[in-house]
Amino acid sequence: MAGTFAFYFRTQNEPDTFLVRIADASVHLCALAIEREEGRQQIDRLVRFDALTGLPNRQYLYHHLDKLLSGNEPELAVFFLDINRFRKVNESLGYSAGDQVIITLANRLQERFGPHHFISRVGGAQFVVVASACRVDEASHLAELMQHIVGAEMSAAGQTFELKACIGISHSIGGDRETLLAHAESAMERVRESGGSYQFFNPELNQAVMQRLKLGMALRNAITEGHLRLEYQPQIRAADGQVYGFEALTRWHDPHAGDISPGTFIPLAEETGEIEHIGLWALREVCRQLFEWRKKGTNVSAVSVNLSAHNFRKPDLPRYIADLLNEYQLPGNILTIEITESAMMELTDEMLARVREIRAMGAGVSMDDFGTGFSSLASLAYLPVTEVKIDKSFIDRFARDRRVNALVEAVVSIGHNLDLTVVAEGVENTHQHQQLRKMGCSVLQGFLFSRPLSANTLPVWLEAYRSPLQDAQS
Repeated sequence: MAGTFAFYFRTQNEPDTFLVRIADASVHLCALAIEREEGRQQIDRLVRFDALTGLPNRQYLYHHLDKLLSGNEPELAVFFLDINRFRKVNESLGYSAGDQVIITLANRLQERFGPHHFISRVGGAQFVVVASACRVDEASHLAELMQHIVGAEMSAAGQTFELKACIGISHSIGGDRETLLAHAESAMERVRESGGSYQFFNPELNQAVMQRLKLGMALRNAITEGHLRLEYQPQIRAADGQVYGFEALTRWHDPHAGDISPGTFIPLAEETGEIEHIGLWALREVCRQLFEWRKKGTNVSAVSVNLSAHNFRKPDLPRYIADLLNEYQLPGNILTIEITESAMMELTDEMLARVREIRAMGAGVSMDDFGTGFSSLASLAYLPVTEVKIDKSFIDRFARDRRVNALVEAVVSIGHNLDLTVVAEGVENTHQHQQLRKMGCSVLQGFLFSRPLSANTLPVWLEAYRSPLQDAQS
């Protein structure tokens, strides 16, 4: 029942037809008015509050900050919280479980800080806390409390786990809301890069973040405007010194900044998600180049292409590769897909199924940078890989470090027992070459044989190449 509608008479009367009609019409109009008001309140709530958690949203946060800054608030601290690697929760447990985790976090923050501070949700796994009349030392204490609350044991979808937040803090007397929020987010981004817990904003930090943002925009343009190119580093069979294949390496020449190091732009691409587009571009460019080489009589037996976990999140990746092979009339075994060890261990069952689809086309799958992540040798038995690449950091040390030498030898031995090709990266001198060949390593790659080659110089190099073993015999 929405309410009651009554007539009052000074004397006792029976309601006549006219009054009944008035009552019916009035009740209908009142019901419409109530429904309209409830709708207005619901719209107002949707505009001001987050639908999932019930916390204030970004618009309400703006209103709250404007109100505080227009008064005489002595000191103000803005905390920008981002939950680390929350995407993995959604991918491994499902989005419903991910929503439940967000609700639990919101409730915990509201319960602890709500009575005294303003809590809002501004993104998928991002919250902003505003603390008024807050000194710097108090802000540090609050950040530690927030980290403790986020890190408390969490359960969802039958799994128990712990989370961690990156927290950026903007502390100010006065200012405007855009600056306060931008500074807090900049500090949070720096924490995410450094792997820390929380950090206060400072001007030097802002300059570095702005440079990184500009570089990210330039990278996005580089993909669409043709500023990326591929170079190809030879891979040599250790047993006979013949060419095994090539690894395609992405290079970026910016018209204004010049050559940008892969060590700079690859992590940035991972962070921004552009790595997915780079991977797809590299696949197409490799297939196109293989077609051109084959048309001109240059026989390249295989090329490795680096992809990221981002690529394997897309259900249509196997179809994309199959279409490229068909378009450029290439056999599946001419491609090897490389994915780093750490990324390989993050793949869900669905993503591993896509890897197996790619294997079924005849393409190889290589675990790159083996030994730098958290997998074990036992994982090689069940992962759908055909190749293991020993990271350069081990090759640099194995000749002078007995334990590293034993590890490299173990990887080579287990790789052969599992019918895997074992590739050693970063081979730079003949001693490394001889030792790895003696161990039985399958394939070698490094400056000893060649630096990465452009698409135009590769055929020339291939025609002129002589095996080091041939040179030794002659």
